[in-house]
Amino acid sequence: MKGKRSKLREKGTRMPDTRQAEWGKAVSAYLKSVQAQQSESAKSQRFLLLLKELFGVQPDFIEDYVAGIERYVKVKQKDRILRGRIDNLFGNLVIEFERDLSKTRRDAEEQLKRYIAVLWSQEGPGRRVPYLCMATDGTRFAVYTPTLQEGSELDISPEDVRLEPLEVVDLSSLTPQEVYFWLDRYLLRREVLSPKTEN
Repeated sequence: MKGKRSKLREKGTRMPDTRQAEWGKAVSAYLKSVQAQQSESAKSQRFLLLLKELFGVQPDFIEDYVAGIERYVKVKQKDRILRGRIDNLFGNLVIEFERDLSKTRRDAEEQLKRYIAVLWSQEGPGRRVPYLCMATDGTRFAVYTPTLQEGSELDISPEDVRLEPLEVVDLSSLTPQEVYFWLDRYLLRREVLSPKTEN
């Protein structure tokens, strides 16, 4: 009996990674479904369902993501009031959904600049969060790092914000495993944020 046990131990066993098979089904179903959606809110909701399928096992992930949906931001400045409704503010990731990113990418960029101007004006110099911005139609994703033009310190306008392109990705050109790890890189990283009363 001892001989049989030692042979089994030497051989080793490996559990099949069933999650990767699930990723394939989830991503395939998502891509078919999201391309058929006609509104930004429908694309946003379908994206949420994909995240639930891929990352739902992470403690509090979905609750935290849902808490940032349609986040209203507003700041009073000297001569004007800046405001907007962010499609999703998840940690330090600002997400803007569009119907078709190839047609409305410029509009998405302008909206992202407005949101960053509001957020950074609220936070003030020295406490500004290093945000990332993401514009998407559910299939194509454009990711940016916002930067501030020199001389803009207190009342930041959207014109003071520059979006430095990081990458553009089309999920339909990636394998399900690549989709999972690409989303994981942006959605599951931890960035230290300054505390605010609402969170």
